[in-house]
Amino acid sequence: MSQSGTTPRVERELSWLSFNERVLQEVGDPNVPLIERVRFLGNYSNNQDEFFRVRMPDVRRRIAMHEDKSERRKKEQRLLTDLQVRLTSLSERFEAIYTDVIRSLARSGVFLVNEGQLREDQKEWVLAYFRQHILSHVAPFFLGPDHHMRMDLADNEGYLFVRLTRDKQHRYALIRLPTDRVARFIELPRGKGLRQRTLILLDTVIGLGMHEIFGSVILTEKAEAWAMKLTRDAEYDPVDEIEMSLVERMDSALDPRRTAAPLLLVYDREIRDEALAALKLAVGVYEDQYLAPGGRYSAMCHGGSLHQADERVSIIEVELWRVGDFEKEAKRLRGLGLNLRLGSAG
Repeated sequence: MSQSGTTPRVERELSWLSFNERVLQEVGDPNVPLIERVRFLGNYSNNQDEFFRVRMPDVRRRIAMHEDKSERRKKEQRLLTDLQVRLTSLSERFEAIYTDVIRSLARSGVFLVNEGQLREDQKEWVLAYFRQHILSHVAPFFLGPDHHMRMDLADNEGYLFVRLTRDKQHRYALIRLPTDRVARFIELPRGKGLRQRTLILLDTVIGLGMHEIFGSVILTEKAEAWAMKLTRDAEYDPVDEIEMSLVERMDSALDPRRTAAPLLLVYDREIRDEALAALKLAVGVYEDQYLAPGGRYSAMCHGGSLHQADERVSIIEVELWRVGDFEKEAKRLRGLGLNLRLGSAG
């Protein structure tokens, strides 16, 4: 923060983060209706994505514009440090709040499960769904020892970074999540008489089908996969913007992201060290300030986006529209000494 006369001035980048922190506070407020918390979570994630595409690269460009020891350069460097501290703090809060939202969904009868939580009959159904609806849309490509894939990756798209092991030798591959063809969240069949909904991420389903993807291509003893995505510099230029039409501005703002240098690598923090080293080499991202480890599911989010948050909302909204009314009715009945419960996972 700097002073101009007696009026304090907040750098616009810090102001952006303060605003988004307020959005995150709404997500963490248990008094906010659950469906709204999910929406706010998506809004927060999308705002963070845009911050990394536009604001952070703008600060770095301002640093590069000034001489090494100039006061202006030092000021911008201090701002960059402050931003990184704030971003780290927000990322940690996001992880905790995201977990709380998932638990709240479960208490309301909506469960997000991983492969370890599936019953055998559910796993068979998921694999059958994978063969019928997903396999034909999966097109992995292998990475050579000197292959740099930064130019092959779309901005802010979800991918799985895959490690295939045989005789203690590793090969790496990349799979783009076909979210343009298949729903990101897949609902499993409900048990007879049960009201809850069980959802599984597309990432997890593809992970379960890994041997079917690679089995006919390469012999492998073990296949592991971790979610990741790459955010690129939007190369925003406010001077040029003044002279452009709306359509021209949209085109110029979007096109550079397809080829711009990687700005942030978001990945599943459970990735093995050796695989992370291979991933960083492949995308050309090495410094810690450009890395953002997240939880398994929030690796598809930034800051760990609910990525494609609107899709998640559309899946659970039918079930959650009644949560507010349900909670009011439950409170009323508890006052009469009665309990009203939603079904639990079975």
